[in-house]
Amino acid sequence: MSAKKSNTITMNNAAQRNISVELPTITIFHLDKLWLMPVIQACDETWMATGDILTAWLAANDKAVEMNIQIQVGEQAPGVCTCNIDATRAVTPHPCSACGRTLVCKAMVVSGLGLMSCKACKRKDNKRSGGSVPETRVRRGVTSRLKKECEMAGCKAGSAEYELAIKAVRVDIARIFAEADHHDQITYTNQYTLQDKQVDLLAGEKKPLDCSGDAVWAGNIAVTSMVLNFANHIHIPCLLKMLSWYLLNVIDLFKENEDRVALADSQ
Repeated sequence: MSAKKSNTITMNNAAQRNISVELPTITIFHLDKLWLMPVIQACDETWMATGDILTAWLAANDKAVEMNIQIQVGEQAPGVCTCNIDATRAVTPHPCSACGRTLVCKAMVVSGLGLMSCKACKRKDNKRSGGSVPETRVRRGVTSRLKKECEMAGCKAGSAEYELAIKAVRVDIARIFAEADHHDQITYTNQYTLQDKQVDLLAGEKKPLDCSGDAVWAGNIAVTSMVLNFANHIHIPCLLKMLSWYLLNVIDLFKENEDRVALADSQ
C-alpha cells in the first residue's frame, strides 16, 4: 500500500500482481494527511491479524468512509495538536499533514494551508511554483475550459496558438493572485464583491463560496465565488445586479401577497 497523494492510498504494483482483482483507490476528501492515518492503521492491523490483503483493504475502506463522514460534519482531524506547554511539546509526537512523517510537536510548524507540517515540507511548500490553493484551483478550471474552447475553434493541442493561449492565461491568473498579495495559501479576493474568502480544504468537493475563474481568455479573467460564477453563467457581470434587483422585488411581491391573503383570511 502506498500514499501517492495526501488524500489517497493505492495498492503498490508488486502487491497488486499477487492479487486476482484490482483493488480500487481509497480516497479521503481532505488535504490533511492526518485523516489518512487511521485508514492506514486499520489496514495494517487487519493485515497482521488475518494475513488477507482483501480483508485488510475492506477494513481500510470502511475506516475511510468513517473518516469522510467526520470530515463532512466538521469534526477535527484525529491526532490534532492539543499541546499547550513546552514540556508537552517536547515529547508529544505528531504526524506531518503533508508527508505523514512523525516528529515531536516542537519540531513542527504551521504550513501556508494552516496545517501542522514538518520544516522540510514547509520549505518545499514555500518554494513550489504552483501557487496557492485558490490559484491552483482557478488555473485548473480555467485552463480546462480554455482547452475545450480552443478545440471548438479548431486550435489543436500542441500548436503554437494553443500553447500561447494557455501560457497567457496562466500568466494572467498568476498576476491576479500576486496583486491580491495574500500571505497564506487558502485566501482569495472575490473580484466582484471585493471580499476576502478562504477556500475549503475538502478535496473533490464543490462549495458555493469556493473560488472559481470567470471567463477563459487572458485579460478577461476574474476570480469570484463558484455560486456567483454559476449564476452569471455566460452573461456579462451586470446581469447579477439585475438578477439581484429582480429577486428582491419578487420577494417583496410575495410578502405583499402573503399579507393580503392573511388579511383576507382574518376578515
